Order: sequence, then C-alpha cells, then structure tokens
Amino acid sequence: MSIYINDNLLEDRRFLCGEHYVKIPTIWVTDHVKILAYLQDADSIVMLLLVVDAVRRINLKTTITLVIPYIPYARQDKVYTEGESLSVAVIANLINSLNCESVVLYDPHSDLTLNLIKRCEIVSLHDIILKSPIAKKIVDENLILVSPDKGAKNKIINLAGALKISPTNILYASKFRDPIKKNIIDFKIDGEVNGENFILLDDICDAGNTFIQLSKMLRKFNAKKIYLYATHAILSKGLGDIKEHFEHMYCYHTFLNLNDSNKNFLTCFSNFKVGCS
Repeated sequence: MSIYINDNLLEDRRFLCGEHYVKIPTIWVTDHVKILAYLQDADSIVMLLLVVDAVRRINLKTTITLVIPYIPYARQDKVYTEGESLSVAVIANLINSLNCESVVLYDPHSDLTLNLIKRCEIVSLHDIILKSPIAKKIVDENLILVSPDKGAKNKIINLAGALKISPTNILYASKFRDPIKKNIIDFKIDGEVNGENFILLDDICDAGNTFIQLSKMLRKFNAKKIYLYATHAILSKGLGDIKEHFEHMYCYHTFLNLNDSNKNFLTCFSNFKVGCS
C-alpha cells in the first residue's frame, strides 16, 4: 500500500505486532492537503483513517482532498441472500466519517458507490481512455468494444460516444452464474461477431476468469485479435493465464509489480505505484 500527502510518500512504519504507527512531518500539512491513498485491503483502510486523524491533529482547520484510485470491498454492492453484508456501504461510511472536502474516485465499480460517498468526483472510464494511447488504437484499428457484463454496459456506451464509434461496433455480453457456487457457467453475446478485432473493457480485473471465458467464446466466432483493458488491474493470480488469451492488456494502474517479464504484455497508463508483489 502507498499513501501520499501533498505528493510526499508516507513511510509505512509498524509496531512489531504489525499495527501501523503513523507520524507525519508537520511541514507537509498546509491549509489544504491532498491525500492520495492506494487502498488494497482492510489494512490499508485502517492506515488511511490514522493518516487523516494525524493531519487533523496537526491542523484542525486543514481541508482535505482525498484521491482513491481503487476502493476495496466495493464489489459487494448488493445483498443477494440473508446474512450477507453490504460491504460497499460500510466502506462508504468510513470514508464519509473523514469529512473530506472532496473525494476523487477512479472508475468506481458501482453507481451505488457514487450515491453513498458524499462530495465525490468521478474520473470515468472514458475520461481515462480518452487521455491514453489506447484511444487512437481503438479508432485506427477499428476495434470492436466489448462490454463483459451488464455493469459495464453504460460505461462502454459513453466511451463509444466520446470516440464517435458506431453502435454497431459494440458487443454486449451477459454472464450467467451458478446460483449456489457463484461461478460463471455461460455467456450470451448480444450482436454479431464477424471475425474482427476486439477489446474487452471493464473496471476491475482480479483473477481474470470472466475475460478469459469471454475470449474463448469470441475465438469460436473466429475473432482475430483480442485486447483487454481494466482500470484496476488487481491480477491476484498474475498474468500467466491471461497472456494465453489476449494480444495485450492495458490498465490505468496495477497491483502487480511491473518488471521485464510482464512489461511487454501489460501497459499501465498512470504512475500509480501500489507496491504489491
């Protein structure tokens, strides 16, 4: 995890038991502070809470802009069965408790996140793509935009509008899960697959199973080249399986350490460094 205060990287100090020890140089805290927090898990959320507390103890009147590229636990945005938690609401309440002047989110997973977090500003998927090298690639190579599920549909429509792409150059996929095991058991594609080149776009790629299965289906329709974009490349299982099914992968930031073995396959658009192995 990494937390920056006015572009200064805060050292992650800990007690022997693993608990965070936060101490901020007072010179870093001005009348207005920008905190850039690369949250990954519950541990990083606790560190953010401590950082904001430390800032306010230095100057109670300091206003804070909080920038969060990825919000952990936001994927559980519905309660499907009795006994489940609505984790996105829990995280939103914690962020709201910090009473920041504004909260900047990058391509959040769910509209519910926007409704729950107060004073939030959004950097959308199409905002990111339009400022990246991939925008020209999509247009020049006439790539077909593929929405992997219903959740990404509106984002892809907005991107197509921004790039002036015809609606006929968009495919919409629906995935069907086993109601008990929750694993994907089938896909349905709305539109004709005519052996073109494609790019799958979504906000999160964790293990990548959804994208791999959808790629296999597109190959059955004689798809030529298939690319993958995910704003938040978590890549909990690395790139091994994904490399076998895509020409190249793009992301805005990644939890994976970029090295010589994966730079030829994975292109990251930002300088965000999360610090995961």
